[in-house]
Amino acid sequence: MEFYVQRYSGADNPINNGKYEKVIAASAKEAAEKACGESLFEGGHLAHLRAVVKTVSLQSCALSFFALP
Repeated sequence: MEFYVQRYSGADNPINNGKYEKVIAASAKEAAEKACGESLFEGGHLAHLRAVVKTVSLQSCALSFFALP
């Protein structure tokens, strides 16, 4: 499945000028971990934010947020 990942180093600090990168993965969590290169979990505090994953299908768009444990 195709996901678009925006990487962060904390809530107010996007990496690559906030651009999304395309990642092929089985799940949104796996896409976030591939893009960031570290183990993440869904949710958490904004200060620990590492990735926002956009899932796009024909009829909808969903965002998932992943942070450091």
